[in-house]
Amino acid sequence: MVDLAAGVGQFADAAGDTYDGIENILGSASADTLIGSAAANLIEGADGDDTISSGAGDDTLRGGAGSDSIDGGLDNDQIEGGLGADTLTGGAGDDQIFGEDGNDIVNGDLGADIINGGAGFDRLDYSTSQEGVTVIIDGASIGIGGLAQGDVISDVEQIVGSIHADDITGSTAADLLEGGQGNDRLSGAIGNDTLQGQDGNDVLLGGEGDDTLEGGLGIDTLEGGLGNDVLRGGDDNDLLDGGDGADGLDGGAGIDTVTYAVSAPGSRSTSDWVSPRLRLAWPPVTLSPMLKT
Repeated sequence: MVDLAAGVGQFADAAGDTYDGIENILGSASADTLIGSAAANLIEGADGDDTISSGAGDDTLRGGAGSDSIDGGLDNDQIEGGLGADTLTGGAGDDQIFGEDGNDIVNGDLGADIINGGAGFDRLDYSTSQEGVTVIIDGASIGIGGLAQGDVISDVEQIVGSIHADDITGSTAADLLEGGQGNDRLSGAIGNDTLQGQDGNDVLLGGEGDDTLEGGLGIDTLEGGLGNDVLRGGDDNDLLDGGDGADGLDGGAGIDTVTYAVSAPGSRSTSDWVSPRLRLAWPPVTLSPMLKT
């Protein structure tokens, strides 16, 4: 362990070392614990599953290879996860966070952060936000509310919302969007997405692609959009609209309603399968025998 704030080292080659006026640390091939000071530090973990943290100062923190845990602390930091499944926390300040390779977990925390997950299936976590968040995974839109205020997000595949009312829009990739508690609006956009409303009265919009929509608790509205979608209402009285494509609809508990919108009277064929627990509602049209209940 190397602790620049305390000015001491422990274990292995660092045992008994003292430090004064040192700003930069290069770790070993083993699992290191590296702690910065109030100055602007450059800390590189190198190989191994490292734990890196910094205090004040505009720091550059690099995990290198291994599954690293990095916390930027105060001020405006640049955090680079490197290879491996890393856990990256920006802390206070306007940080730049790059997950790079591996399936990373990112928490930008306070400040207007630039977050790029990089390669792998990366998760951005807003579950500790004290307000609802509005975010779009497109590398251009600026986040609104709580811990998302000012954030710009790209190459992130999973977003976890807060306990408040969130508005989360996915990307062109296959996204996993989790609303958490609160009355959330989740939009899949393009890609084969999974939208999980969880608690609250949520609105889930699949958009393009073959999507899976799960309402969870609460009175939810699920709209599949284009593609062959699977809609699961969950508990309470939900409204399900498969949209175009061959969709699977399961209302779950409660008195649920399926809607089929048509533009004119006449026959409409559908290859949707519908749970027997659902009530079907549509304008007066003739449906083909392909509708199964």
